[in-house]
Amino acid sequence: MLFAALVLASASAAVSAPASPPHIHLEIAFDECSALPGVVGSMAVHEAALIWAPYGVAIARHDSVRERDADAIILTVSTADHGRSSGAPARDSAFGAIRFDDGVPERAITLFYNDILRLLTSTSITGWSEPQWPIGLRERALGRVVGRVIAHEIGHFLLRWPSHGPTGLMRAQHLMPDFVGVARAPFFLSKVDQARWLAVTTAARGAAAVEK
Repeated sequence: MLFAALVLASASAAVSAPASPPHIHLEIAFDECSALPGVVGSMAVHEAALIWAPYGVAIARHDSVRERDADAIILTVSTADHGRSSGAPARDSAFGAIRFDDGVPERAITLFYNDILRLLTSTSITGWSEPQWPIGLRERALGRVVGRVIAHEIGHFLLRWPSHGPTGLMRAQHLMPDFVGVARAPFFLSKVDQARWLAVTTAARGAAAVEK
């Protein structure tokens, strides 16, 4: 069952923050052909983990996990030129995509990495344009953006919902200053999304109880 690992989630953890210990374990595996630099990928996974931690979700990079968790859900991340991946949307504003098959999300996320890079080059931080950034600053900014894009696509996966909301993590578009900024305030689950998350985890627990 796609969400077998959700059966341990509690109703309160789905809506409250922070959740301790985590109830859902996700591992992010980067496709070996991914254009994403390794250090940026690690920073991105860390960023996505911080965004989802308050909702009872633990996220780690697959190749960094020392002890395998049999219940962990593994999501593969690959990169592609915009619109060239199977099932990818044709919207210029999309930095990532996840495909649904009969309402069920696949365990694969596509990043439109070149689009992210292009938009990042038009961004300034404290008055510095991207070519002036020290390498460390560029890696941190890129990891932050990619992590937040991955966190958004994880939202589609966990909520089992291909649509978007008007606010928070699951809104259709975020401004680049929000993507790049240190503050994670714009990347929260709205009350509607928290209610959906609660419904998903409750349904998973009910299905697990029936199987027992």
